[in-house]
Amino acid sequence: MGADRALALISGKDLEYERSVRHQNGTWSLRSKGQALKYSFNNAEYGDASAALDRSDFAKAEHAFRDILAKTPDEVPAAQGLGTAIYLQRRYEESAGVFRKLLEQEPHFANARAGLASVQAAQGRYTDSIEQYSLALGDDPTFALSYYGRGVSYARIGKRVEAEADLKKTLDLLPATADLATMAREQLAALAKQSAGARN
Repeated sequence: MGADRALALISGKDLEYERSVRHQNGTWSLRSKGQALKYSFNNAEYGDASAALDRSDFAKAEHAFRDILAKTPDEVPAAQGLGTAIYLQRRYEESAGVFRKLLEQEPHFANARAGLASVQAAQGRYTDSIEQYSLALGDDPTFALSYYGRGVSYARIGKRVEAEADLKKTLDLLPATADLATMAREQLAALAKQSAGARN
């Protein structure tokens, strides 16, 4: 469920990490690259779709995102939301198709790349997932979700050192209160417990 929670945060309201950047002086500011709606008349419907996603009403969110895309097929955040809603219904191949199509439209959109990586991780394709998260980090080296996802994928294939490094980087990029920071600390604790168990 950890991967599902992490991907849901991509389109959720946890602005503490989703669209935030930590500056060298320790302050935070929001960023909107790839997130702003292209058509302002979609604001209310997009808000309703995102709220449905936040409530875990994935079928309703999917329907609402599809309605937006029927009118405005190039509405990037709606396509991202659609891919996420389908993923959270465990329709992985369909979700991957949405993310791939979005990447054709926006090749450097880190959220879509992380969505595709999450699908691959859910399918047990951890090496592919690591590659996609790495590409996302090439597009946005401050995207904490990609460090988190890559760290979890590294852990799944037994690369503990790499996993710990990425999970610690996740924590460096986030306020301590962010949901993803909590999840990263939980993953680090599990790795430490695993390592201690292996020594005994």
